[in-house]
Amino acid sequence: VDMGNNPQEFVDNSQAYQSKLTQFAAEAYRRQRFQPVSAIFQFMFVEDWPSMNWGIVDYWRQPKPGYDALKTAYQPVLPSIEWEQDTYPLGSDIRLGRWAINDQWAAIPNAIVTTQLLHNWHTVKADQNEVAIETDDALQLDDFIYHPDTPGDYTLTLSITDQSHTLLGQNSFTFHVTEPNT
Repeated sequence: VDMGNNPQEFVDNSQAYQSKLTQFAAEAYRRQRFQPVSAIFQFMFVEDWPSMNWGIVDYWRQPKPGYDALKTAYQPVLPSIEWEQDTYPLGSDIRLGRWAINDQWAAIPNAIVTTQLLHNWHTVKADQNEVAIETDDALQLDDFIYHPDTPGDYTLTLSITDQSHTLLGQNSFTFHVTEPNT
């Protein structure tokens, strides 16, 4: 974790890291349902003294960014994004796994999975697929593949709606594309 130039920057950097790590781990465990993961829980939810530690809610009961990551990862219907890194060199192919996880006791026969990739607030790639998501299931979808031609921050958003277009779950992942080292 980058220390930053002052204590506040270090707090921000460490909380951003905790949030990204929480998203990565919780979603990975959800995708491994029953193979071999049977359940997950947050090790430390609330800090019990004013300090920098594992809690996702601080001592004064203020949520940290990791709280929102966990809240998203625990949605009963989770559009999960599988990733191994969050920084890519310009010119590389970016491959992100897409999953539809349904912890409900009802199937979603005509689910609509919408994918949107944003760069500088503009959509650079989007698609929409109709899938059947079974009860208590993790459905692996086609990978999202993108070959960026511009450096910067990109945000991939997945959403799952039912056939009435009611939002059931939404998730996003931000990654960075950097100029190659020369």
